Amino acid sequence: MSIDMSRFLFVSIIGLVVFTGSILLQVFLSKQKSKWLGLVLPAIHLTLAFIGSFGLMMYDGQILTILFGFFILSIPAIILLLVYFAVRGKMKGNHNEELDKMNIQDL
Repeated sequence: MSIDMSRFLFVSIIGLVVFTGSILLQVFLSKQKSKWLGLVLPAIHLTLAFIGSFGLMMYDGQILTILFGFFILSIPAIILLLVYFAVRGKMKGNHNEELDKMNIQDL
């Protein structure tokens, strides 16, 4: 029993590290000048969700199972998109503040 618990703990820690790393990578990519870089990770996760849903379709074939599976598999993409829009929105707000400061200095 202790082997199973230690394995679960190891897999959980690895999963947490990968999740944290993907969030940090998403923040980094979202801060880049090109808005398309921030959409790469969500696109990859949505592609994986489609592939997983296709696999469910081949295995089960019930529409409710396929839709539920797609929704569950799309959760990482949704989280990454939320991070993307939060970072881009914050950058846009900072950009407007900088323009205001420049306009005030021009006066």
